[in-house]
Amino acid sequence: MSSGLAFHAHEFEARAISPLREMGAYEALWATPGTSFKTLSEKFAATPGALPSEFVPPDQAENCAHTVLNRFREAVINRFGVRVHGAGEYPEKLRDAEHPIELLYYQGWWDLVASRSVAIVGTRNPSKAGLARTRKLVRYLVRDDFTIVSGLAAGIDTEAHTTAIAEGGRTIAVIGTPLTHHYPKSTVFEPGRKSARSHLREVLDDVEDALSAGASHSAVLDTLHNQGFSLTLSSFQSTLARLRRERRTG
Repeated sequence: MSSGLAFHAHEFEARAISPLREMGAYEALWATPGTSFKTLSEKFAATPGALPSEFVPPDQAENCAHTVLNRFREAVINRFGVRVHGAGEYPEKLRDAEHPIELLYYQGWWDLVASRSVAIVGTRNPSKAGLARTRKLVRYLVRDDFTIVSGLAAGIDTEAHTTAIAEGGRTIAVIGTPLTHHYPKSTVFEPGRKSARSHLREVLDDVEDALSAGASHSAVLDTLHNQGFSLTLSSFQSTLARLRRERRTG
């Protein structure tokens, strides 16, 4: 075989990347005693363009991948994804970190990563005034079509997420634990659950038909509440207006 056909580490753009293989290899690297964010990032920095699978035997990577999948099944996590450095949808802003990661897990709607966003984080033990200011800030940002990004800790983080959802906005939770764990447990959430805005988008035709037939906004909102989606009247009206604009321009 011609040596010209051998892939070099720098030429990762030309290679097919298997998320499953890279996931297993990256977990295998983390299982090595003494591994830390610092040591692992230094390993990859010393070989620019390298993939996790280049440091791990194929059988070890495969075994680790199956271990991860089994743990997800045990935790009833049926839907998740990974992003690998070197593949097209890896967020390049993560390379600004002091010790950047090569692979991350996610659940939910990945496209939100590319939306306009603002991070809101704060204390786990906020005052009532602090919670009120958080809600006010989030409402303004949602109305201006920003995605809210926060951790998943108690306090300000949780208030930011719950307010964004209640206002029909978008939200991204960044966690420092495996997908199989939640800390604190009081912030357990369901990534597959539709936001009020997503649900309203799906039933927009029915909503428009009801309004055209003479139903009031309050009556339609009552129906949405019965379907398990929480929106205030003002949030419903502003979200409906945004979805109408999206439909006109889409």
